[in-house]
Amino acid sequence: MSDATGAVGGLRAVLARRFAVDVRALAALRMALGGLLLVDLLARSRFLVLFYTDAGVLPRAALRATRPMVSTLSVHALWGGATAQAALFLLAGVAALALAAGYHTRVAAVVSWLLLVSLQARNPVVVAGGDVLLRRTLFWGLFLPLGARWSLDAAAGRTGLRWWDAESGDDDTAASTSLAGSATAALLVQPVLVYGTNAVLKFRGTAWPSGRAIRLVFELDRYTLPIGEALAETAGPALSVLGWTWLALLVAAPLLVVLRGRARSTLAAGFAAGHLGMLATMRLGLFPLVSAAALLPYVHSGIWDRLAATRPVVWLEDRLGRRWTEPEEDGTADRAGRPWSRPRRAVPVPVPVPASRRSVRRLSRAVVAVLLVGVLVWNAVALGYAPVDDADAPWADVPRADVPRADVPWDMFAPAPPEGRVWVVAPGRTVDGDRVDAYEGTRLSPHEDRWDRPSTAYESVRWRKYVVSLVWGEEPRLIRPFAAGLCARWSRTHATELDNVTVYAVREPVRLDGLPGERERRRLVEHDCRTG
Repeated sequence: MSDATGAVGGLRAVLARRFAVDVRALAALRMALGGLLLVDLLARSRFLVLFYTDAGVLPRAALRATRPMVSTLSVHALWGGATAQAALFLLAGVAALALAAGYHTRVAAVVSWLLLVSLQARNPVVVAGGDVLLRRTLFWGLFLPLGARWSLDAAAGRTGLRWWDAESGDDDTAASTSLAGSATAALLVQPVLVYGTNAVLKFRGTAWPSGRAIRLVFELDRYTLPIGEALAETAGPALSVLGWTWLALLVAAPLLVVLRGRARSTLAAGFAAGHLGMLATMRLGLFPLVSAAALLPYVHSGIWDRLAATRPVVWLEDRLGRRWTEPEEDGTADRAGRPWSRPRRAVPVPVPVPASRRSVRRLSRAVVAVLLVGVLVWNAVALGYAPVDDADAPWADVPRADVPRADVPWDMFAPAPPEGRVWVVAPGRTVDGDRVDAYEGTRLSPHEDRWDRPSTAYESVRWRKYVVSLVWGEEPRLIRPFAAGLCARWSRTHATELDNVTVYAVREPVRLDGLPGERERRRLVEHDCRTG
């Protein structure tokens, strides 16, 4: 029995070393998540009316008709007006700021996650892989002491570390710089699942192993930034080497949880460099930034030690310490005449951990472990490695439209990048008989036909996601609401209303020889703006 106990203890020690995360990495992750939530809200606010109100392309009636289960998860779907949506955006922004500052961190994280789920459920058509990764990373953070360091909570002595080891009632955790448990394991495994799944899918095609993939991606103007276009014209064979390097990194992703110390940090830095390269060359929304933030927990303690000794961090901790200090009783002061103070957070106050808290802690660990296993099974089923009958599939009783495409699975540019440029053209007529381009929001001359890609075709990543979903036939029931949204947008911005609009999908194949491909044009819907 003692041998078995020793073996179990040894295994636990090995796993604890592999899944340990520095509390300062959690602090950096907290600040990154708060900042990303704010960036996300600001980006979405540009299209608040278009994407999140009844006057836009997805009214609540259309959402409930096409996503009956998802719509029940959205508080945003309770109201159809812009004022209510703006208020919810503002509330989410306040929670994100509190999270970034580490002020009542756990409450801020819970509110931020709930509002993020609600916002994504309000218009699931524009949800991309970066949104899903942000949601999941924040979810695992709910079970971690994100405010243990570099936060207003930590300055006030509310680190949350004492509860981390509540199972044993030991307060020594408060003095540790690293934590390990089921929640840290989930946090470290999540990026590995993203990379590993993507690697498997990429090897199911020929574009990535042959080295053509990045060239194809850079030919897609809906994704490419000027730097990417320049690389496509000048880099040539170097792009193949770059693609193979990224593919090799994806294959090596499991080493992120096998390696430790500098080796793990070096591998994580390689992934971070790849994501920064994506950020500079492609329009991928939040994905590169969220992915880079999710790599912070892999940074080993030595790097955080050196960072903690730098002047900006020392200054920050000093300012936080002064915010929550008490004057010394002897009346001594510094050179500026301010009384010397002692940080309240530096005074340990041992408080016994109630048995109820220990039970809650054990339960939360078990819940996280079960959820992590569920995520692993979900990905295995999605990849076909855990074949099940349709009746037993996780989404068997869920309408297919209610299964988020970005969740099943992580398939960015896999098994191959799209080999065609796509866009929407929407000619229409006003009630006065004038010909217009309802998509661009401009008037046309009497004999003008406009089938080239509109300059605003990919005005934002979410707009691109919505349009591409319509063009490829992924959302057939949303085509008419999309046309109605174009009518409503024209009415809000012009004195004359539209009488009708016809939406066309245009596709142009990508050719690596530089020659133009033959365009295909398909009518999606003809809509009467006055009668609907």
